[in-house]
Amino acid sequence: MVSILLNRKTYNTTFFISIIGLALGLTSLIVITLYLNYELNYDGWSPELKNIYGAGVLDEVNDKGEWTYYCDSRMGFALRSGMPDVKALTMISVAEGRGQIGVTTENNSFLEKDMLDCDSSFFDVFPYKFIAGDRKTALKNPNTIVISESLAKKWFGTKEVVGKSVTLKRWNQDKSISYQVDGVIELPAKPSQLRFTAIYHSSGGNLDIPPTDLGETMPCRIFIRLNPGVNTERLQTLAYGIYAREMGMLYDSRRNHNLTVRNKILAGGFRLQSLKDIHIHPLQGKGIMNIAAPLIGLSFLLLLLAVTNFTNLSVAASFYRIKSISVKKILGASRIHLMLEILGEVAIKCLIALLLGCLLSVLLLPFINDIFQVSISLKQNINLPVFVLQLLGVFIMTCMLSAVYPCLFFTNFSPLGAFRDENGSMNKRQFVGNSLIVLQFSITVVFIISLIVMTMQIRYMQKSDLGFSPMELLHIESPVNSRMINEIEQLPGVKYAGVSSQKSNQEDDFLFETSYEGQMKKMFLVSVGYQTLHALNVQILQGRLFSKEYGLDSENAVVLNKAAADLLGKNILGKTIYGGKDRFPLTVVGVINDFKYHGFEKKVSPSAYMINTHIGSSGTSHLLIKINDREKMMVIGKIKGIWERYYPGYPLRYDFLEDEYNQLNADHERLKNIYYIFSIVSLLLALIGLFALTTFMIRQRLKEFSIRKTLGASSATILTMISRKYLRLVLIANFLAYPVVFFWANNWLDNFAYRIHMPFGAFIVTTVLSLIATGITLAIQIGSIAGVNPVKHLKSN
Repeated sequence: MVSILLNRKTYNTTFFISIIGLALGLTSLIVITLYLNYELNYDGWSPELKNIYGAGVLDEVNDKGEWTYYCDSRMGFALRSGMPDVKALTMISVAEGRGQIGVTTENNSFLEKDMLDCDSSFFDVFPYKFIAGDRKTALKNPNTIVISESLAKKWFGTKEVVGKSVTLKRWNQDKSISYQVDGVIELPAKPSQLRFTAIYHSSGGNLDIPPTDLGETMPCRIFIRLNPGVNTERLQTLAYGIYAREMGMLYDSRRNHNLTVRNKILAGGFRLQSLKDIHIHPLQGKGIMNIAAPLIGLSFLLLLLAVTNFTNLSVAASFYRIKSISVKKILGASRIHLMLEILGEVAIKCLIALLLGCLLSVLLLPFINDIFQVSISLKQNINLPVFVLQLLGVFIMTCMLSAVYPCLFFTNFSPLGAFRDENGSMNKRQFVGNSLIVLQFSITVVFIISLIVMTMQIRYMQKSDLGFSPMELLHIESPVNSRMINEIEQLPGVKYAGVSSQKSNQEDDFLFETSYEGQMKKMFLVSVGYQTLHALNVQILQGRLFSKEYGLDSENAVVLNKAAADLLGKNILGKTIYGGKDRFPLTVVGVINDFKYHGFEKKVSPSAYMINTHIGSSGTSHLLIKINDREKMMVIGKIKGIWERYYPGYPLRYDFLEDEYNQLNADHERLKNIYYIFSIVSLLLALIGLFALTTFMIRQRLKEFSIRKTLGASSATILTMISRKYLRLVLIANFLAYPVVFFWANNWLDNFAYRIHMPFGAFIVTTVLSLIATGITLAIQIGSIAGVNPVKHLKSN
């Protein structure tokens, strides 16, 4: 085995090409394995988390049921009292850290995000490690707060902060409330679903006191901690019974509702999921497997392509090995001995490729973290023993796949036949080589067509009409008030300024119950200012937008989007609908076109837009300012001056809505970039494999080509003769790839509510490109022998 590796013919270009190709394939699989390990490691920072479950409910939206993790607080109290196997239960406000909160300490002021409002039982459920304070008493009293170690140092400069006070102020109109610090916790290094820097227990009582009226409730997230060894299936049945009872009472209190949706919700509208399941297979939105599964498939395809290339080169290089192995077989070498020798050689090559792949993966970690928006670290959030075992499995699998054909070929040919005719067994080798070329190009075609489909869908999302304009819109997430908005409106360079409860990269969660002509319908309620819809430049289909010229707009006017108007019925303009638990009358003053504020993946939901006085100032936390782009910096400077007068000590934070909106497509852009890299690598591997195979084929047929040239054949004639065969193979590879890529690409496009039709032109373009690339590769090969003296080779043969 050592002698084979040290043979000068082994250490040629073919050897290095095969190692590098295999290393690239292994790198892709290692990278995806690191990413998958990171995602599967969510909420794995404590063994106690396996007993924690989250609640999900089926809610009535758009005349159908949609899953959500936002539950009725009534359910939290009912589960707590009706389930004896529940060790503890906690409820977290639906706001879940949205918006910024003004924080004042003894000497400084801050604007903080990622602060959660919960009930008194949070630390009875979640086992966070306390650096200071007592878990048993933390948050048991209202107006208390527990903060992270980093926040303690930021606010106070020390971790010794238990007993100190901070003042929180969520909205300008709200009163400042003093909170006592009950403890300091260490946030886990491993990823977690609950991302927060501080968690507080407010004094409102909404999550501590059971609602006495059916209309009084608060949307929240519910987490329960079970006693060890509890039968979760029995618990699920019990929890569903409680849910059906509570929701049945709520539905029966209404005069009108969608009976079909009611029955669907009561038939199975409540689920308990473990924390890991919530991340991997969420009831709402896309889970990690929606992203990871295609990537795993891609990495295995690329590894298969690399292994195929490796095998193809081994088959081609067998020209040099056939006689030496024949001698060994004649001298009595057993089949097992030869197999072990070949397997050992393959294993050494695979080990070199694996080490090179590991090195490349480590070097690529910053790039990986940037692409996937994660923080993978080999020291902190990767289980190294498990990762090493995974690498061992990959190594064994790669060795087996790479050694199968060489072992079978070298141990089954006739040694005497090899001496009589060195090319006698070439038919079998050519068949395998041709088959591997077809497989390589099929995989490459899948990558390239997928890349084209993705690029066209992303371009469609970038170029199509959104129904609104995010251009020149400044977004400030903050507590705002009407006086500040009025001042900003008067600034030169400001076209419009208005507040909104809606955020582009955040799903709507405020469901609004309306009644029209005796029918109950649910839609999302968006609280806006007078100029918000003007700032967004929405398209008016009927009627008008809000205006201060109409005094009653702030009292009983509503603007519907097209989806909401279609839900309620035709000719809705000017009609009166009744909204909320108080059934207050609302006049429809306008209908606007559906606009894709949340991107292209989800169909635009029925939405009602109202001036924010119905919800209160706390219902709006997003200020949108339409500015003149030529005066952008001057306007921002003046807005900062106004901000500092209203919020001294709180720095102004702003973004441009266009940038935020583009982030909605960031995941698809990242996936497209991954496909771009995979497509280039796969095409290079396929062409390298073709190049190597044709190199050996030309060497073996050099005598034949020399005779043809002596008889007057041109290089073009020889190129045509060789190309006909390989172009046919590439064409077959394309046709084999078509159904696979059609199925995959169509499934990917189905993730979008607004999508392109399958671009069949991509199939034609890819076929033409693959044929051209093959033709160029073959032309280079034929060019290399164009200047060869045929007489020299005829003499040597």
